[in-house]
Amino acid sequence: MSSSESTVALSTDSNNNHQAYLPSELGVWMFVFGDLLIFSVLFASYAWERVQQHSIFLISQNELSQTFGVINTILLLTGSLFVVLALHSARNNKLSQTKKLLLLAIATGVGFFINKVFEYKDKVSDGFTLLTNDFFMFYYMLTGIHLLHVCVGTGALIYLYKRLSCQGISTDNIKHLESGGIIWHMVDLLWIALFPLLYLIK
Repeated sequence: MSSSESTVALSTDSNNNHQAYLPSELGVWMFVFGDLLIFSVLFASYAWERVQQHSIFLISQNELSQTFGVINTILLLTGSLFVVLALHSARNNKLSQTKKLLLLAIATGVGFFINKVFEYKDKVSDGFTLLTNDFFMFYYMLTGIHLLHVCVGTGALIYLYKRLSCQGISTDNIKHLESGGIIWHMVDLLWIALFPLLYLIK
């Protein structure tokens, strides 16, 4: 093989590797797709029951506070922005900035949790519980499962912060950060579906 042919071959391989690159590990993507599939089934079940009990669902939906929902939406979207910026900083070997951005992302996760607890407290004090009707059963179940995901995502970010603090930026830690970012963005995506489904769509 001539030198020019070898150069072309290496260039082609490099381009193919670049195009085939998938952030994070396959296991993380399998978890995400599996989780989204489960939520899709839950969303479909909610939609079906809403059709069957439209008046009850509509009356119950009016008891929810859109203010709580909007605050949670802003928190998660802001958190996703911080995660993206943190990954960008890590790829540019800016450890201090990466850690600060991760702390800000963690703060949005904690803020979401606190806001959701106050929302639950508000609903329970008004007499709306898991057993009130099917709408509130779905409300507590869907938002509760999602809140668990927020806790997992926030925990992952805390782990990444500690890992970076101990080990610094490395190729391996960037891949871990990509995995944590994917999980966080999945949590964000689920809420983007949940918010209008529970709070807005009449």
